[in-house]
Amino acid sequence: MALLLGFDVGSSSIKATLMEAETGKVLSSATVPDREMEIIAKNPGWAEQHPQTWWDNAVIATQKIKANTNFEA
Repeated sequence: MALLLGFDVGSSSIKATLMEAETGKVLSSATVPDREMEIIAKNPGWAEQHPQTWWDNAVIATQKIKANTNFEA
């Protein structure tokens, strides 16, 4: 079975979805963190985030999906 794992990296959270490639059936989804990620605004009109935060949350989302599915990767 071919699988697709997609990520939506936004400023408030990381969303991940695992689905069957052939049918489009969603097998598992996860959104991390539970609260919005921090946005650093040192000056008016500025907004930035640490890329490591995105990566750390992508790893957690992937772990949650793996924990919710019954297959060997």
